[in-house]
Amino acid sequence: FKQKTAYEILACLEFRRVLFRSVEQADAYCREIMPVIREIQRYGKVTLQQIANALMARNIKTRRGKDTWTPMGVSNLLKKAKELGI
Repeated sequence: FKQKTAYEILACLEFRRVLFRSVEQADAYCREIMPVIREIQRYGKVTLQQIANALMARNIKTRRGKDTWTPMGVSNLLKKAKELGI
């Protein structure tokens, strides 16, 4: 078993901090966007592609600031919402 250097330990801690912050941001974005997606679904847009198209029609950017929504991106967001209970 190899001992880690102080630098390696700090790098690992920084990675965990950044990862945790990223997860927190993803959770917050999910909570913010889900009311919009639920509204879209109430208007009959139920497929992943229809939801993606509706988000783009409303000029809503993805969490990473992109203009283009994909069915996979919508699917991932719906899965995260289910995990969060929203």
